[in-house]
Amino acid sequence: MTQGLVLAIETSCDETAAAVVADGRHVLSSVVSSQVDIHARYGGVVPEVASRAHVDLITPVIAQTLIEAGIQYQDLDLVAATRGPGLVGSLLVGVSAAKSLALFGGNLSSVSITLKDIYTQVFWKNLILSFQWSYFLSQEGTRC
Repeated sequence: MTQGLVLAIETSCDETAAAVVADGRHVLSSVVSSQVDIHARYGGVVPEVASRAHVDLITPVIAQTLIEAGIQYQDLDLVAATRGPGLVGSLLVGVSAAKSLALFGGNLSSVSITLKDIYTQVFWKNLILSFQWSYFLSQEGTRC
């Protein structure tokens, strides 16, 4: 079963990021725009400044991500955005962008996910891969 093309959007704090993933495994493009220079003069992240910067950066980041993946928004099957945890204003920018793109894309679906969901999936996938790799190495060792 193919999962198609997913545009993932992440705006939980002070980086605006987007990636296109094919079939749930292959990253076709990933673009990150950091706000470190913007917040440096304040000595830390200022939530209102972060969300306003996301508003300015989200469209160019998504556009660059699609260009680097060699696709158009019409090719997407799903748009996913981080819904938490994070700075509320920043999260609203990403989720609103995902919903807007889904609406503009016609039959495109959108989902919002938590960072905990992402980390858990990555943990279990890596754990399963490490078990598979260990099993492979142990089987190869018995053939010597």
